[in-house]
Amino acid sequence: MKRKIQKRVSENKFLLGFIDFKKILFFLKKNFILAIFILCIGLVGLIAFYKIFLSKPTYVYVKVRVGQGLWWASTQRPGTWFIHAIKNTKAQLDLTGKPIAEVLDVYYYPYWGGNQYDVYVTLRLKVTKVGATGVYNYNRETIGVSAPIDLEFSNTQFSGTIITLTE
Repeated sequence: MKRKIQKRVSENKFLLGFIDFKKILFFLKKNFILAIFILCIGLVGLIAFYKIFLSKPTYVYVKVRVGQGLWWASTQRPGTWFIHAIKNTKAQLDLTGKPIAEVLDVYYYPYWGGNQYDVYVTLRLKVTKVGATGVYNYNRETIGVSAPIDLEFSNTQFSGTIITLTE
């Protein structure tokens, strides 16, 4: 019995339990496209694991003037029904259930043209910092002062212009 085990181990030095690494390497050399595909899936999985579980999120606080989203456009201002809808929003969640946008405060001031208001919303946004330049991305779009931003909460969707941005 001892002789059979020694013979088996000497024939295949890469034998680890039931895994035969020589056969696997031969198969991958023969099917190099499959090997590249498996390598790409593994790399994407590694990056996703890092982004979801290991990276620390970066949050910024922004004040947004609710409107069309472009600072130079003069559009109709929202009414009280829209202000109440914004006040009732909780947070915008990502796929893992973590908040990426939270409404902290809603300020509104009457506009002289009737039942319209200038609305300002203070938000906490989860962003990614692009390199060491100090540029932030929110939902794959670059944000900064005077940049338009689109927000999609569970019960309200609105756009506006960022008027302040602090870390």
